Amino acid sequence: RKHLGIDIMDVKNQRDRIPIVSITDGIVKEIGWNERGGWRVGIKAPKGGYFYYAHLNRFTPSLYKGMEIKAGQLIGFMGDSGYSKEPGTMGNFPVHLHFGLCIDTALVKEEVWVNPYELLRYLENKKIQWKEEAAG
Repeated sequence: RKHLGIDIMDVKNQRDRIPIVSITDGIVKEIGWNERGGWRVGIKAPKGGYFYYAHLNRFTPSLYKGMEIKAGQLIGFMGDSGYSKEPGTMGNFPVHLHFGLCIDTALVKEEVWVNPYELLRYLENKKIQWKEEAAG
C-alpha cells in the first residue's frame, strides 16, 4: 500500500513530548480512532486542502468534530497510537507524527495526496509557535 504522507520522528521516542499544531485555518472533519492512523485529526482548509495528523498520543480536550480551528492552534501531542482495531493501542512503532496533505482539483474526481515535505520545511523555517495556554 502507498504511504500517503510523511513521518516526523521524535528523536527521544517519548509520547506527549511534542505538541502538534494545525498548519491551517479550517474545520475539524475527523477526530478519533483510525485502525492504521491511531488517534488522528483531519482538518479541511477553507480552499479545500485536507490536512491529516495521525498517531497522536492524545487530543486537546476541547477539540471536537465540526469545530472551527485556526493555524497555530494546538490539536494534540505526538504519540505512537495505531495499527490495531482496538482503540488506544500504543507501542507498535516509534513515536512520530504521520502528516498527510490531500488537495482538491477540478481536473480529477479523486483524492490527490501530495508530498508535504516542502510545506513542512517552509513552516519549520517560520517557526510557528503554539500558545502554552491552549495546552489545557
